[in-house]
Amino acid sequence: VSPAGEATVLWAEEDPESGESRIRASWRAAGGSWSAPTWLGSTPLLGWNPQLGVDSHGTVTAAWEQWTAGGLVIETASRQAGGGWSAAHDLLTSTGEEHSPSNPDLAVDADGDAAIAWFDEIEGEGNVIEAATRPAGGEWSAATRLSATGGEFRFPQVGIDQAGDAIAIWPRKSGGLWTVEASERPAAGAWTAATAISAPGAHTFNVAV
Repeated sequence: VSPAGEATVLWAEEDPESGESRIRASWRAAGGSWSAPTWLGSTPLLGWNPQLGVDSHGTVTAAWEQWTAGGLVIETASRQAGGGWSAAHDLLTSTGEEHSPSNPDLAVDADGDAAIAWFDEIEGEGNVIEAATRPAGGEWSAATRLSATGGEFRFPQVGIDQAGDAIAIWPRKSGGLWTVEASERPAAGAWTAATAISAPGAHTFNVAV
């Protein structure tokens, strides 16, 4: 919900023509009526796990997991207050190998700076945590791999402050225990190396930031 009271909703819905789930969106102005639902996504193939963020100007950013002819991707779209949705944009993964990104988490600050983190299964390499960022009014970066090599990783969470500084956290399994790890990125800077933030030997789960 924007500061002006404009609300936006995303959900996954079965497309009656293709029989696949796709991402739908609807919005309403403060005190107004809900718009007719709009399909998002670049294809009528599978779409899941929608995420939403809104800045102080009412510009909405959406992200979701999308199946395309080339495989799984993370897609984004945006809509200015009272306007229509942009075309879907595929985020670039951190290498050219075969990827299966999923379970994105999105954060948007008041100025419109945004960060997305997700879980990625890379053929022949295992799973990793990746993230992409976007300055207000700018373009999405290519993905940066946040997790170190080795171990087993699960679904990340991400937060961003009004200066555009971002934090991502995720669980990592190593030595039979799950540890919470974090990486930080100052505005216009680079992501730091992954750091364990939970106590050594603790069994951790259900992360949030």
